[in-house]
Amino acid sequence: MGPMRRPGVVVLVWAAFLGVLATVLWAVFGEVDYLSVLMPAFAVALTGLIALGGAGQARRAARRALEAQPDPDVSWPAVLAGIALALALLGLEVGTFLIFVAGGLGLLALGGLVREWRAERREARRPVGPAAPTAAAATREERSAR
Repeated sequence: MGPMRRPGVVVLVWAAFLGVLATVLWAVFGEVDYLSVLMPAFAVALTGLIALGGAGQARRAARRALEAQPDPDVSWPAVLAGIALALALLGLEVGTFLIFVAGGLGLLALGGLVREWRAERREARRPVGPAAPTAAAATREERSAR
């Protein structure tokens, strides 16, 4: 199977079916029961919004797939943040000393996450590919220009 060319078409068809159902319910039943008309109409609107949102997400994902992106391996500060959160919750039952330990670990994890985030942003701004000059090549070019 190849990639999906028109994302959201199935959901839009479902929205059309729900629209037909809402119209039939409105036309067939003589009494005005707003709930039987508004619920399918709400379902149509919500389904249409989901389809349009999915189509937009698919377009953005296709654009991002062609860009160079950082590929983090393992984030130990994220693991440490999870452990700190578990210890803090356990500290609610065991005692406040464990909450203080978890707070210290959480601050340590937050510092590591900020460091990783800044490194990823710095790496994302760096040019990628064979045309990207290295620091050594740039200094050689500067020396040869003199």
